[in-house]
Amino acid sequence: MFNPEYLPEVLLHRDKQLDSIAVNLRPAIKGGAPMHTVCVGPPATGKTSCVRIILNKLQDFDVKSVYIRCPIYRTEYNIVSRIYEVSCGRLAPQKGVPIPSMLSEISNSLEDPIVVVLDDINFLDIATADSLLYNFCKIHEEFAIKLGLICISTEVKFVGTLEMAGAVFHPDEIYFPLYDENEIRDILQWRVERGFYPGAMSNDAFDRIVELTAKHGDLRFGLYILKMAGISAERRASRKVEVEDVENVYKGGLKVFVAKSISALNSDERIRTKERF
Repeated sequence: MFNPEYLPEVLLHRDKQLDSIAVNLRPAIKGGAPMHTVCVGPPATGKTSCVRIILNKLQDFDVKSVYIRCPIYRTEYNIVSRIYEVSCGRLAPQKGVPIPSMLSEISNSLEDPIVVVLDDINFLDIATADSLLYNFCKIHEEFAIKLGLICISTEVKFVGTLEMAGAVFHPDEIYFPLYDENEIRDILQWRVERGFYPGAMSNDAFDRIVELTAKHGDLRFGLYILKMAGISAERRASRKVEVEDVENVYKGGLKVFVAKSISALNSDERIRTKERF
């Protein structure tokens, strides 16, 4: 419930973004090519969660999708290999097989549209991202694959950094702003109601968590404090989380949270995170 990877059944304050993603992918339900989409915004603003929710709904219509975390796959060959495995239902060939050959086999295996999600695409070097997106945008012409891209990036000007792909990649850009304090309150309250017993969180403690989360502009930090403050109360053999638990976690856990967060970011994001904390 307090894990940043947890996907809630209700995603508050992102209706506009959810609707936009759904509209862009709707053609796939009828056998058409989905519209390319770029979801951009600061970390912890709901980009990945929104996309995952829509992908789950696409399963009801038997629309095939591939979710790829770019920091893990890194190269164009690895990314195409992952699409190959999902499309063809078998392991990709060993390195050395030309990418066009794999794309041709993917084409022969696909009868319906496919959605490819490239999460954290800004972790790829510019040349790799440029080549990858260019080839994917040309894939329908060469291999008759109805492929729709969803790129998720914390770099707002990501599309503007593309060179070769810039001439053919014209996505719908969906912006995810930081949550304001009222939105943070709603989201954290939703988690508290489902993650704690009724009355286990004092009002003062919750208000302080909301204040600290808004101060640092990172919803993940609020989830971290909720979780650790609950553990702190348990260690005191208390049935209620109090302000002292929140302050103890904040005092002792800020550096731990920042260190863990920074280790998962690229160089530009590390600088911005350090500035916020």
